[in-house]
Amino acid sequence: MTRDEMTELPSEWEGRGKWVLWIAGVLSILLGIGALIYPFAASIGFEIAFGVVLLATGLVEIFRGFQLRRFARIFWNIAFGLIAAVTGGVLLFFPLEGVMTLTAILAGFFFAGGIMKIVSAFSLYPRMGWGWMMWSALVSVTIGILMFMGLPGSAFWAIGILIGVDLVFLGVAQIMIGSALGQLEEAHD
Repeated sequence: MTRDEMTELPSEWEGRGKWVLWIAGVLSILLGIGALIYPFAASIGFEIAFGVVLLATGLVEIFRGFQLRRFARIFWNIAFGLIAAVTGGVLLFFPLEGVMTLTAILAGFFFAGGIMKIVSAFSLYPRMGWGWMMWSALVSVTIGILMFMGLPGSAFWAIGILIGVDLVFLGVAQIMIGSALGQLEEAHD
């Protein structure tokens, strides 16, 4: 890829791409700050949205299962659909328990991911960068342990804080990309 190709704007972005990214970035940052200020509300909101998605997915899969002609496919589609729909329904009817369960799963994810990163860091040793991987691994393991040991209290803040931090970083990235697009637009004019 040449330098000109790397700095060429996609045609649909010309003139408006910068502003779309800036608006999306500012909204992401504001939502992220909101989630950081009200982490429990963000956690419940995420849990309810996840429940709705699972319930809808389950219902679609059940419907699709009945549309299939082969028995094996019908069984697996309907089985998956039932599991997804029931899980979504449980999350919707028992939101506090759902947040607790999702927090425990997230704690396990951080812990297991951290262990895998430790293995990866040792496989990189003594190459450059292995220490950063080990640092990342220790942070992940620590977050997982703290979230799990903090249950049930950590369920009231963990998911909301993580969503808030993610949204703030996403917003900053969108603004930076929008700024870069603005500079490219000026350079092309």
